[in-house]
Amino acid sequence: MTMKCVKCGKLAKRASLRIEGTTVPGWRCSCGEEYLDADAAERLLALRKLDRQKLTAKVTQQGNSFAVRLPMALFRALGMKDKETLGIKVDPSNPRSFTLTLY
Repeated sequence: MTMKCVKCGKLAKRASLRIEGTTVPGWRCSCGEEYLDADAAERLLALRKLDRQKLTAKVTQQGNSFAVRLPMALFRALGMKDKETLGIKVDPSNPRSFTLTLY
């Protein structure tokens, strides 16, 4: 699929765009103009909104395991799916601090 550039009138081609440290789908014209995919723009707006909020997660026990419950807004903004695998990295200098990574 192509898109007509509003700046020069040429056809822009599908491309992966790097915006705010995130790679998103969009279009790039030979004149340098870039256009975001509508879904990608929505996701970036949701991530910006989340960046300004203090997010918390709950830990709950389920049988012999524990589950980390993430806010639905974060789940949607990251495009996560049910039963998706996350990586966990513990900070050795602060054992109460860890990072979750979406695979």
